[in-house]
Amino acid sequence: MYLLFSDQSHITYITKEINGDDFVELIVNNKIKKDDFHNYQRLDIEFLLDNYIISIDKKGDIFITEKQLLRIRIFSNIYKYGVIHYYHSDKKLDINKELAYQQQEIDEMIEEELLIYENTFFAKPEVDYLNYILNNSEFDNALGIRNKYSHGSIVDENEDDYFYLLIVLVVYIIKINEELILSER
Repeated sequence: MYLLFSDQSHITYITKEINGDDFVELIVNNKIKKDDFHNYQRLDIEFLLDNYIISIDKKGDIFITEKQLLRIRIFSNIYKYGVIHYYHSDKKLDINKELAYQQQEIDEMIEEELLIYENTFFAKPEVDYLNYILNNSEFDNALGIRNKYSHGSIVDENEDDYFYLLIVLVVYIIKINEELILSER
């Protein structure tokens, strides 16, 4: 994912005229041959080719198939958000068709051990965020609101804590609503 989406990746720049904010933008916006890359970049290009992230035709042009593009979209969501939701598609056109296609691809990627599946109410980034607000167990600089108010301790009123607790309440309501909507489908 670093090679594909990071602006610090070594394969985002070929020349002053041929470059991109990330590798995916570079490939999508330019017709590039494998030989256009410098020697120090070719190992990364070979890695992407060997793992079927990109393809190369007989003329040496790099291209992305429809299946590879879908996988890149899935990896992009994971790179941005840390997770991808099995029951939500990021396309709005034909939701049912697109979602079924995406789910099929996710299933294949799980079988290939490219993705890990977890059946939890909250995703890992959400759990981390809630732990940051509520507990002192995972983060050194956590707010630890749950620990502050538990055990019958007397604490001066703190308006900021109430706002954080409202955020937690909203997160729970959104997740419950999301589950109810999914159960109706």
